[in-house]
Amino acid sequence: MDTNKENDPQGKDLEPKEDGSSTEEVDKKDEADLNSDSEVKSSAFPKILAVLSMGIAGLAIFLSLAVMKKVDNNIGKVNSSIKEITTKTSSLKTEMNEKFGYVDFEINGIQSQLKKSQRMAAIMELKRALVTVREVSNAEKSLELQTRSNQLISSIESYLEDLGEPKKIAGTIEVKEAPTNISEKE
Repeated sequence: MDTNKENDPQGKDLEPKEDGSSTEEVDKKDEADLNSDSEVKSSAFPKILAVLSMGIAGLAIFLSLAVMKKVDNNIGKVNSSIKEITTKTSSLKTEMNEKFGYVDFEINGIQSQLKKSQRMAAIMELKRALVTVREVSNAEKSLELQTRSNQLISSIESYLEDLGEPKKIAGTIEVKEAPTNISEKE
């Protein structure tokens, strides 16, 4: 037997290595290194996952903040547009209210003029009827007809007073045509 060889407790001959260790010891060290490498690799995977997760979470937060900022800017633009529309509509409302007030005033004026002209036309017709009844009453010699004519005359005169026409005491009633506002062009 070679003296450089060592005996294994199991009866195997071990070859010495240059550093003075046996082959079996080196194999055990390599196996331990391999085991520790796989343990390191298996423990490094969760660490890598954690770092990647943190990076993705940070990116998600950044993107969320960017989107929120854009939404906030858009909301500000919408609010300013709403305020602008509100001011325009409020000025339009006030202008329309002024115009409607003017139109109402004009309509009321026209209605009062119409009522006044209708009243004047009614007064003129009552005065014409009064003149006609008086003429018929003066021409007729029948007492019954004169009595009815006098009743009719007093009724017409009281109605004219109700309309605001003063009662004439004596004389005849003058009937005038209403003036026309149309000018003739020559």
